[in-house]
Amino acid sequence: MLFPLSCIGSVELTLVSEAPEPTPAVGGPIAPGPIAPEADGADPVEDDVTLQRGAGVSVPPPLLFVGFLAAGHVANSVWPWAMWPARLSVTAHVVGWSLAAFGTVVCGWAGRQLRRGDTPILLTRPVLTLVDTGPYRLSRNPMYVSLFLVAIGIVILWNMIWPLIGLPLLWLVLDRWVVRREERHLVEVFGDRYESYQARVRRWF
Repeated sequence: MLFPLSCIGSVELTLVSEAPEPTPAVGGPIAPGPIAPEADGADPVEDDVTLQRGAGVSVPPPLLFVGFLAAGHVANSVWPWAMWPARLSVTAHVVGWSLAAFGTVVCGWAGRQLRRGDTPILLTRPVLTLVDTGPYRLSRNPMYVSLFLVAIGIVILWNMIWPLIGLPLLWLVLDRWVVRREERHLVEVFGDRYESYQARVRRWF
């Protein structure tokens, strides 16, 4: 099960591997980079003390996915509940690995756009650059969407109902507690530019 988790691991690796920079930045579905140089498709804003606080999300979203999946796995070990009989395991593995692989590709694509903008993903840092290229043209939160695809693929491979039941609750937590905080901060930073982006691109898909 290491391959489906590689997408989640890549997000954490980005945080660890980046060298410290004097210019703070925060990432997420719409992510910043330093004020200069400007990346293609990026829209920088002037630095200001009021922009230094970030979106105020202290828990990295990938840890929420890991936590919910782990809780569902524990629940299934106590009250086993399979999704389908063993005779369908081959089909389930094809579907599960396909979703996990596709989610990993989308996650890497989104991460590449953030790196092109020299953008870290830590949500406690301020947003300085609006990224709307690549998958961000199709969804305001492509990295979160990709993590859901990976998570669904894992659940299918596990053949467990309990983790699947937990995914809607995870979506609710992510939507209300993470994404909306980010959006409020992005409106404060970019104003009409981000509202225009909201009008063009859906929150999820």
